[in-house]
Amino acid sequence: MPNPFREETRYVFSTSALEDCIANGDRVEYQDRATDCVQTLWSIPGKETFDAVNDGALQEQHCHREFVVPTQDGFPPRYEPSFNAQIYYEGWDWSVDKWRTDSLRASYVLETTRHVARRLLTR
Repeated sequence: MPNPFREETRYVFSTSALEDCIANGDRVEYQDRATDCVQTLWSIPGKETFDAVNDGALQEQHCHREFVVPTQDGFPPRYEPSFNAQIYYEGWDWSVDKWRTDSLRASYVLETTRHVARRLLTR
């Protein structure tokens, strides 16, 4: 049985987070699974961090970025974000490695990685 107080509190916090994203964030495209439709969501993208990988013939950089995504129409998916999810932002594909949420599930942090060949110049 749902708790009405918790539901109202979640609504208030997610609305506030969404308003902050609209004012200070950006739109991202999110696809939970390969067969799902791409959704356009409000998000606050975090700062990019890089680490180099040199595993024999594999020479690439891993670029990590967190996206804060508040609960909004169509998000989160019915069974929470999947680990097969993709975020499309600034012409790059970001793979969701893991995610976390606040105790109310009003806002989600999607931890993502994109793989960049070392020969490619990045920002």
